[in-house]
Amino acid sequence: MFWPDSKEAKRKVCAFIGIILVLVLACVLLIYWAVSNPVEIEIQPAKETTGTDSSRLPKLIEPRLMGIDELQQIIEAMESAYIDISVDYTWHYDPAPAVEEIAGKGLLIPVGKEQRTFTTARPFSDRSLSSDKITFMTEHGDTFDSESKESYNGSIAKHFHIGGWPKSTMTGTITKRKDFMKTSGTPLKFSVFYFHPHLALSEWLKNTESCRINSEIVKINDCNSISVEMVTSGGHIYRRIYFSIDHDYTPVRFEFIKGGKVSRSIDVFKFQEVSKGLWFPVKGQIKAEGIERVNVYEAKTVIVNQGLTVKDFDFEFPPGTRIRDEITGQKYIIRPTEE
Repeated sequence: MFWPDSKEAKRKVCAFIGIILVLVLACVLLIYWAVSNPVEIEIQPAKETTGTDSSRLPKLIEPRLMGIDELQQIIEAMESAYIDISVDYTWHYDPAPAVEEIAGKGLLIPVGKEQRTFTTARPFSDRSLSSDKITFMTEHGDTFDSESKESYNGSIAKHFHIGGWPKSTMTGTITKRKDFMKTSGTPLKFSVFYFHPHLALSEWLKNTESCRINSEIVKINDCNSISVEMVTSGGHIYRRIYFSIDHDYTPVRFEFIKGGKVSRSIDVFKFQEVSKGLWFPVKGQIKAEGIERVNVYEAKTVIVNQGLTVKDFDFEFPPGTRIRDEITGQKYIIRPTEE
């Protein structure tokens, strides 16, 4: 082993060795302390955020982490955020029917867009007020206007219609039959309330044995979406629903599947944020497999949570209306009120 001869060189070597030994000893002591005194790091949970009108909505999570239970809670909160809904909208066929299609059949075709209104409130299965105005054309090219109005307040339903060819008539019905309540061709059929009045979508999603989630993100109508498939006990898919991540998991497409193929679909092309974090469909279409013509829905105004009451789901028949009252068994004509 090399060892320097001069005293000065020996002193420098000893000093260097001493420094090394001190550093090694310090490292050993530091390691021993760290092992004996582990540091606990507390991870703070993310703070919940609440909106002004959407405080019912839960905090959203990453799509890749979304399970069927988490999605069910989001949809249930979304449904609960609506107290009442009122929509002024149009409905039409695309492409529009041609008079040649009804030649010799004694049928009618709509001319232009049908002007509709629809209002409902909780419980949505027992509150409905709707109206529609449309122009019809006969196979001979004659046109006439038709207007109808329907209401149901949970106990009494009314129906009014004015129109007809070649003579216009005004008729009205008063009944307790719930089937007078308008359920098809309404904005609800494009929304989270599609399954109303039968069963809420959130209730469907509670059946985890027949619902399976696919968290793979796909583009549906220009929206980043995930999907849920509803399957039979035999494992066959009979319904698929896509939820738009861009719109807080609001449904963007409903697919109805038969024999492994989509037999009918409902698409939403545009949403309106009616409250913070709450999106309502304002444009969409219904398409049946193998049929070129589609039903097109487009809202002009959407108003929610006005505080409507049962009194808002009624209307008065105009003078001259021939009434058939199924409750009393009477038939009569509404006379003008004397001033």
